Amino acid sequence: GWYAHQMPLWAHKLCSLYVYVVELGLPFLVYGPALVRGGVFVAMLGMQVSILLTGNYAFFNYLTIALSLFLLDDGQLGRLAAFIGWRLGTPRRRTRVPTRTALLAGAVTILVPLSVIQFLPLVPPLRDLNRKLAPVRQVLNTYRSVNAYHLFAQMTLVRREVVLEGSADGVAWLPYEFRYKPGDPERPPAFVAPHQPRVDFQLWFLLLGGPPRERYFQNLLARCLTAPAVVAPLFSRDPFPTDPPQELRLAFYRYRFTDGATRRREGTWWVRELLGRSRPLTAGDFGR
Repeated sequence: GWYAHQMPLWAHKLCSLYVYVVELGLPFLVYGPALVRGGVFVAMLGMQVSILLTGNYAFFNYLTIALSLFLLDDGQLGRLAAFIGWRLGTPRRRTRVPTRTALLAGAVTILVPLSVIQFLPLVPPLRDLNRKLAPVRQVLNTYRSVNAYHLFAQMTLVRREVVLEGSADGVAWLPYEFRYKPGDPERPPAFVAPHQPRVDFQLWFLLLGGPPRERYFQNLLARCLTAPAVVAPLFSRDPFPTDPPQELRLAFYRYRFTDGATRRREGTWWVRELLGRSRPLTAGDFGR
């Protein structure tokens, strides 16, 4: 991501145009002939791979690529498999038609009702039926792999991050370093996809909705003060490995990438601007 950020303005504009074409124009061609669908697949694959290389969106891009495979017909899938080194095994004997029909009927009998139940909330006239099937849908939600693919519909223009600091005496403050999220400006951005570090990922959204009041974050602060061993695995650097701090405070920064000259001169990947700090917090602020 840092290296992509250094590209000239015209390259960023070209990338934006490419995204508009892929996301707004090409979807209308998915109903075209096989050759056209293959071209759409290549364009979508290129965009998703580019995002994979420049961002950490966990498994989101892999799921999108998997969905895009449905654009290919059997012949194209075979050529793709051969290209990446797989061999498609040929069954020694064909499955008999009655057996194949029975398997297909069984799959349809199971998958169609399950899919319909999941989509009932989207159909207002079926609200009564939706309420009756709510217990069933709640059970199915545990296993569902159908989710809304509209993440980041509105991208933020500024990256604000919260840095957790602790103190044993109220004078010297030492920062906690999370494993993946931006912190120390000299630490390069981590490449973690398809892994999704839940806490680090959620902390990205922490400041988008006002003051950080999310329950998980409050619990994190409380554990740092009362049971540090519980949350120690979340940090790559814990300034209080033996005894918990007496106080915590939150430092709010605006982060942006450095340019190439600054990177070579100072060895930093990020430039951060202090926006403010919270008051000191103690264990009493979080109750029991």
